Amino acid sequence: MKQSIASIFIALFLFITLMFFGSCKSPVEPKKETGSDTTSHNFSWQMWEFGDLYGTGYTSMFFDVAIVTENDIWAVGDIKLKDSTGKTDAHWINAMHWNGIEWKPFKLQFYDYPGLPSTFSYPANSVCVLDSGKIIVSHANQVTFIKDEKQLKTEYIPIVIGKIWAKNSNDIYAVGAQGGIVHYDGKAWKKIESGTTMHLVDIFSKDGKDFYASGGDMLGYKGVVLKGDATGFNVIAEGKPSVSTEELFNPYFVGVGSMLWVSPSDTVYFGGSLLFAYKDGKMDYVKTLAGNKTWMNVNGDYWGYLSGIRGNSDNDIALVGEGNTIRHFNGKNWKQLGMPYNYTSEYFWGSVDMKKNTIAAVGRSNTNGIIMILKRGN
Repeated sequence: MKQSIASIFIALFLFITLMFFGSCKSPVEPKKETGSDTTSHNFSWQMWEFGDLYGTGYTSMFFDVAIVTENDIWAVGDIKLKDSTGKTDAHWINAMHWNGIEWKPFKLQFYDYPGLPSTFSYPANSVCVLDSGKIIVSHANQVTFIKDEKQLKTEYIPIVIGKIWAKNSNDIYAVGAQGGIVHYDGKAWKKIESGTTMHLVDIFSKDGKDFYASGGDMLGYKGVVLKGDATGFNVIAEGKPSVSTEELFNPYFVGVGSMLWVSPSDTVYFGGSLLFAYKDGKMDYVKTLAGNKTWMNVNGDYWGYLSGIRGNSDNDIALVGEGNTIRHFNGKNWKQLGMPYNYTSEYFWGSVDMKKNTIAAVGRSNTNGIIMILKRGN
């Protein structure tokens, strides 16, 4: 089995990622809307499992998902299947494409070593929509550009990637291991000062001007939230295992920044063991989410550890995590979607995307990779 040094490092980085996968004078949280300002919880759903190697010691899982349209969705990860002879396929599937009818598997090729032409279908950990029908997919410190289901080019970048955000093909940001942040201007990748050495696992911008990123150290149960742009980033909030009353939200929060999303109103939602909101230098718990306060959800009574968040607006948010946690906020309350929540469930949703009336979530169940598409009706 072929394995590069970079792939070994990214395996460790992805494991840590998936374990996450200012003064406050007044609170900030999602708007509690009523009547016509709420969105519908009425989602139908369909789920798929991939990975035919149960009991062999191999584990399949999806790390990230991106919606182009409701009938054009990409999921990336590390999927191990058997070949036509019943043996383990030596070339792993690292991407699946939904065309509105079925999922089509891909073995995207990444380089073994710099300067060598040999390639392999190493695990893919992040995917992002660009423009003109293009997407970008990452493995370790490499990215590949894809259009019409064909790889256009693959290149190395200066960091091991955790997550990618893009405005278009000539304006791409990526965050990753040891506080790494880079920007692509259509010609070259340039490193940006981050102000931290913690692993960064998520990045988002509502307009391509102001960016926020989050991450942390799961072993030390420390977290970080950054704000910046192509000229540099600064730490705006820090997470600790234990926070005193005086320190809470000034500028500390509890735990790791395992996920992050920015709404059109410029409210930053982030967290892991808890869900926080940050706006205009003020931070607080998201109080609309039941059990969302220190020591209230210790045993997973309300929801599992949170690992992904995306949305359309402050009253239309999707949230996923352990124990089959898939929640939707409609401006008034949070509702569990799909199957019921169960803290002991084998379903772990590590990433989510939302566009208009479609939600797509990916993760793992025992040794299989899982994908769920949810569509909102009238």
